[in-house]
Amino acid sequence: MSWAAAIMKQYRLVVSGIDVPWLFDLNQDPYEIYNFYNRNNAELESIQEKLQNALFNAMPQYEIPLYLAQNRVVYWDKPACIDSNDRLPTEEVNGVCSDMGVSTPFVDGCHQENFAKHCPVKCGTCCSDSNGEMLMLGELSSCDELGRWKTCRRRKIAGFCPVSCDQCDVISIFKKNRKK
Repeated sequence: MSWAAAIMKQYRLVVSGIDVPWLFDLNQDPYEIYNFYNRNNAELESIQEKLQNALFNAMPQYEIPLYLAQNRVVYWDKPACIDSNDRLPTEEVNGVCSDMGVSTPFVDGCHQENFAKHCPVKCGTCCSDSNGEMLMLGELSSCDELGRWKTCRRRKIAGFCPVSCDQCDVISIFKKNRKK
């Protein structure tokens, strides 16, 4: 299983090994389309925290596979930078950030400011550690801890913690070359 959820009243928190955490409000969004996670709403933040704590405590007790997986790193909180899932900001190609260089030609897109803002992870223009934590080997860890543990070789962790993982030097070189 690559996901786990906690439910309280009309709220559902879902964490997975492949995506950012999702908080659903089934009264406002019964089809689970909108992510209410980190919406700067005091009531939702309180609910989100309660659900996170309940889920974290339940995972070892019920031997949730996502918690036990040795090779799995899970976003417990949203990363500071996330590539948009919306269509690329151009009329020239039809695709999303993850298509760049794969099924869509890269077309020097990251040299355009609108691409760099739209796809900060793919373009390597994010240089802010995330404030939250990641779940790894049954422990919740912040960027300070992850950077000290030398786990930065994992792309997901380096993207969550680019400052702690010394990725920002690479980004600043990229930005300098882009301005030339």
